[in-house]
Amino acid sequence: TSEQVWYNWNAPRSISYSAIIYCLRAMIPHEIPLNQGCMRPIEVILPPGSILDPHKDAAVVGGNVLTSQRLVDVILRAFGVCAASQGCMNNITWGDNNAMSYYETVAGGAGAVCIFI
Repeated sequence: TSEQVWYNWNAPRSISYSAIIYCLRAMIPHEIPLNQGCMRPIEVILPPGSILDPHKDAAVVGGNVLTSQRLVDVILRAFGVCAASQGCMNNITWGDNNAMSYYETVAGGAGAVCIFI
């Protein structure tokens, strides 16, 4: 990881962990509970002040959709199990005034998957 940036591409530590858990659940052919317990045997090193563990005053909104998707691509590539996705998620927003608005994030497409049996 690099140092945090001035733009909103930083991803909070929780987003980095979510990306790691997602990859583990995608790669391991057994059902893994969606909780922090499955991370116990894994040492995650995220330097404070980095783009994957920014300081609390850093902008982070883009890290949730851009940086997290790239992190997933890097982890899956490191294990050689999947081609890269589009590298971004798509956002859908709608609403007609200040009384009602909605924001949803939809993951992008993925590359080919190698399945090992």
